[in-house]
Amino acid sequence: MQRMPPKLFLRFFRWYANPRLRNTIEGDLIEEYNERSALSGRRLADLRFILDVLLLFRPAIVRPFRLNINSTPYGMYKNYFTNAWRTFLKSKGYSFINITGLAIGMSACMLIGLYVHHELSYDRFNEKANRIFRVNIEIKFGEESSSFDLLQTLVYSR
Repeated sequence: MQRMPPKLFLRFFRWYANPRLRNTIEGDLIEEYNERSALSGRRLADLRFILDVLLLFRPAIVRPFRLNINSTPYGMYKNYFTNAWRTFLKSKGYSFINITGLAIGMSACMLIGLYVHHELSYDRFNEKANRIFRVNIEIKFGEESSSFDLLQTLVYSR
């Protein structure tokens, strides 16, 4: 008569064992259990089976870890927005200050970026834009004086 080993540890073994190795090892474990129960009794065979199952819990036999195929970042983003919403409702004053500061900072960065882009694109439509010079003149009570030596710059730029 074939006896069955303790169900809890047999289920534990089936849970962690690699599917490719499970049937072979499970058959050997049950065969060993039946031989031990016939020779030394059911109680000692149960203890030895439990010990064998626990000793088999090692990396070579454990089933490979695989990611859940259906996992998407949707759950992560949902969690972030839920936490943000709860924090917003919990402290409305601080949230208002933070959101307002963020909006002002972003708009300032955009305006600075547009200004720099406009300044860097000055006279770029001309095909000889690298040869265009800008002369600044300071006017002092009717006298005109250039801010740098204009003649030398024009001579050397030829």
